[in-house]
Amino acid sequence: MSKKDIEYALMLLAIQDLNDLFDSFNDNELDNDNDLIKEILLALSSLRYLVSRDHVLKSQHWYHEILPLYDDIRFKKVLRMERQQFNKLVQVLQNDTVFQNKGNKPQAPVEFQLIIFLRRLGSKDDILSICS
Repeated sequence: MSKKDIEYALMLLAIQDLNDLFDSFNDNELDNDNDLIKEILLALSSLRYLVSRDHVLKSQHWYHEILPLYDDIRFKKVLRMERQQFNKLVQVLQNDTVFQNKGNKPQAPVEFQLIIFLRRLGSKDDILSICS
């Protein structure tokens, strides 16, 4: 169940509560069930992730050791753009607020993030094999 689904369910329950106020029907058991469902949905909506996340160790060996050795043809084949275009794109992006770190953890360099993105975009591999 996504956050959007939870918010939608909470909205439906709120509408149902309003309808119950206008109706003379007042079944305590139904009210208790609705209250319990509301509490569960509110608790779920306060969670950042509904499913626990496993930390996947990542290696930057390819980025630091292998990619710099690629000639221009291999670079273009892997990242789907020429090295000069890539460097210009990095220069444009590094001043964007998206790449300015606002948290406590250090953010990966723009060049590294762009390389991962381009490699993923141009690859048929799954994301775990690319990032590890």
